[in-house]
Amino acid sequence: MKIPLFANASETQTFKLPETELANLLGKHLLAVLISEYKKTDEEDGKAMNQCKLHLVSAVMHLKSLGITRYPVFGLATNGTVGALLCCWYSRRLDRVFIMDRNIRCFDISSPIQAYHFMTFLLRLRRWSGEQLMRHQVRILENAGTFMADPSWTRKAQRGS
Repeated sequence: MKIPLFANASETQTFKLPETELANLLGKHLLAVLISEYKKTDEEDGKAMNQCKLHLVSAVMHLKSLGITRYPVFGLATNGTVGALLCCWYSRRLDRVFIMDRNIRCFDISSPIQAYHFMTFLLRLRRWSGEQLMRHQVRILENAGTFMADPSWTRKAQRGS
């Protein structure tokens, strides 16, 4: 039985870890919940947004390869002190990645109240993501055999050969 959290990009290497240690490792596995892309104020506005979107899609597809869908990943694209908050998730039903990049919340951390609002968002995100991670860990422990690694998330498949 292959456990998705031990999936490796190389088909030639496998993890040699007993099933009994799965519970120990699950508590230490972290999922991407916030991706940040920082740019200086003199760079293009759209550059940080586009790079942040690429990182978000990559994080969401990695989660999909672990069998975790409908799990939003947030992105912070900044130019100087101003940051825009994006959200991305994968829908298994529609087999599509969604990026929420319109009517998004922006923060200017040079303003004390907006820095406080951003900090509040981060604290809420930390609490929420901890709850979600525990839910997924319990689900994986109950049905470890059903969570097979996605074969398209391998080095060979990424190369296209």
